[in-house]
Formats: sequence, C-alpha cells, structure tokens
Amino acid sequence: MTDQTNIIPSPTTPLREVRELDTELGSAKGLALLSAAALDERLQKVRDRDGLRLFLHEYCDRVLVPVELQVIQEAHAHATCGHAQELIELDQRLTREFPNISFLMASQLIGRIQLRKLRPLRGQKMVRRYLEAVRHGDAKGWHTVVYGMVLALHSIPLRQGLVHYG
Repeated sequence: MTDQTNIIPSPTTPLREVRELDTELGSAKGLALLSAAALDERLQKVRDRDGLRLFLHEYCDRVLVPVELQVIQEAHAHATCGHAQELIELDQRLTREFPNISFLMASQLIGRIQLRKLRPLRGQKMVRRYLEAVRHGDAKGWHTVVYGMVLALHSIPLRQGLVHYG
C-alpha cells in the first residue's frame, strides 16, 4: 500500500468561497439601492408604506426592468465574447439615453469601486481596455455595465446574476 493522505474539505470551505465571491461582486442589493438615485426626487416624497410601494413600483417599471436588467444582460453578452469596444459603446449609449446626473454619479461610484476589484484581471484585454476607457473619460463606468462584466468574468450564469441583482 502506498501512503496516501486523503484531504477532506472543511465544511466551511464552500461557505468561505461564497463569502469571498460575494465580497468580490459586491452587494447587489446595495447597487440596487444606490441606483434608486435615478428617482431621487420621488424618494424624498416617500413618507409612508403606500408612498414606498408607489416608489418601488415606479422604480421597477421605469428603471430596473427596462434599463438596468437589460444593460446587465447586454454587458454580460459582450463580456462573454470579450468585446471591449461594445462594452465602451454600451456605456456611452447609457450616458446619452439616461442622463440623470444623480443616478450617473451614484452608478459611477459603485462601478469604479467594482472596477478596482477587477484590476488583478488587467491581463485580459477586455478588462484592460474598459479600465483605460474609464480612466481616459471615454466611458463612465456604469455599475450595471461593470456588473455584467463581473458576471461573465466569474462565469456566473446570467439568470442567477440577474436574480441576485433584482
């Protein structure tokens, strides 16, 4: 018989890996809350449960479903194929079509925080080109574009990522 050591994985290992991935991805709930800046003037009017319900319905109808989830899906598709130029164009199109300044600032803040976490992946051409575009001002670093990239880079299924986000 050979001396063979069987390594039994610790039951906490998968949990630790999930926590590390969650840290890498960032809190999707936090992203969604910050993206509520798109409707910030309406948020200030929320005073009761009915106001909150109305705000959330409006947010889902006007921002989450038609804009954010679509952008994440498109960014994921481009990132999966390694299309940096298309990601930059998506970022630029989003800036033109959704010019709410408070939303842009909140989205940029979160997007750039997530981009910093992608710096170790600069060896990948797509990541490097998008980082350079953001640094040079050719792209804004929208959090939804970055989130779609992160899903693709970590091979997280799109549907799972969208559910986690929404």
